[in-house]
Amino acid sequence: MLTSREYEEKRGCYCPVCGSEDMEGERVESHDGGASQEVTCNSCGSSWTDLYSLSGYVGLEDNSPST
Repeated sequence: MLTSREYEEKRGCYCPVCGSEDMEGERVESHDGGASQEVTCNSCGSSWTDLYSLSGYVGLEDNSPST
């Protein structure tokens, strides 16, 4: 079983229980500078919550009217 830190180091690509890549995530819920997502492993049936944190933005297009 992977620790939370090991799961993070593997970029969340593998089930922390069985190591499978066959996982499904629910809708991402955003909140105060972060987000969370319920994930279920299709191989072993384990479930957990992935946590995300805001790291900035890219590709900003300013379409505000000029004054």
